[in-house]
Amino acid sequence: MRESTKVIKEMGLKMGAEVGVNVGTNAKNMLDSIPDLHLILIDNCSTMYLIARDNLKAYENRIVQMLRSSSDVGDIQDESLDFAYIDACHTYEAVKVDLEVWLPKIRKGGLLCGHDYNLRGEHYDNVYQAVNEFAEKHNFKVNFKRNEDDETNEDWWICL
Repeated sequence: MRESTKVIKEMGLKMGAEVGVNVGTNAKNMLDSIPDLHLILIDNCSTMYLIARDNLKAYENRIVQMLRSSSDVGDIQDESLDFAYIDACHTYEAVKVDLEVWLPKIRKGGLLCGHDYNLRGEHYDNVYQAVNEFAEKHNFKVNFKRNEDDETNEDWWICL
């Protein structure tokens, strides 16, 4: 279980979004770990969308899956979510945009969190930098911890 999922479970959060679903592995782990959790799943890759749909068929009464850009949030009400888990495009600019557009969607006392905080390189360009700049801009504290099930990646989270 990823560290953010542990925090989501400990906080008793029940309604969230996963932004960047890939094949649905993390969503499945969250849904298995938190039986009354409901998720909005956002991904813009049609191939991954279809694979995730098949992989998450058993949870169809607890998920809403959307094939769209991670920043296309206009129809999601402000303060309607307990958390958003950001794991879409890992470029600096994309992470910056995702953080800003998803922040208003999370209620006070909720959680903004994500994956790959510590990774660097071509496909994980500056997640760390974007998250830290965002936190500084909004006067938030960034928490992070290496995931037990994946020793190369750290999850990060910000309590709102």
